[in-house]
Amino acid sequence: MSIAVGLIAWAQAVAARQQLAWALRSGAVFAGLWSVEATRTTYVHAKSVADVDARVAEAAMRGEWTLIDFYADWCVSCHVIERNVFGDPAVAARLACMQIVRPDVTRNDVADQALLERWNVMGPTTLITVEPDGTERRDLRVVGEIGARGFLERLDAAGVS
Repeated sequence: MSIAVGLIAWAQAVAARQQLAWALRSGAVFAGLWSVEATRTTYVHAKSVADVDARVAEAAMRGEWTLIDFYADWCVSCHVIERNVFGDPAVAARLACMQIVRPDVTRNDVADQALLERWNVMGPTTLITVEPDGTERRDLRVVGEIGARGFLERLDAAGVS
């Protein structure tokens, strides 16, 4: 009987460890019986010049800043920024007041090339900060990797709070 109790306790411990590992990977934090989702960045997907221009215009009507995040599946730096910068709780909290438009240029098709040309972007990863009036803050443009602290400093310089 004590062996059975020991096996049950061991199985419960293994299950709890797996659940905790899942929670840490997925960004969920468990407190008692409640699950609280970590702050996550919400992206507005766009494919064409018209899509991005429309999103920027909509944000301007709301008086919002826009961050354009040129992304590609094959771009290692894109994944690093997504995890280490946008996944940082302080950055995610600051981005909550902005619209984040994410054109996916993975295919490098005609629409992707036109979009890259429109914004004078060589390729991902490129982050463009657009003021609520629709103009780019060229001094805040990021090409390549940046850390969470450096990104927050750029938001501070722009006056984004």
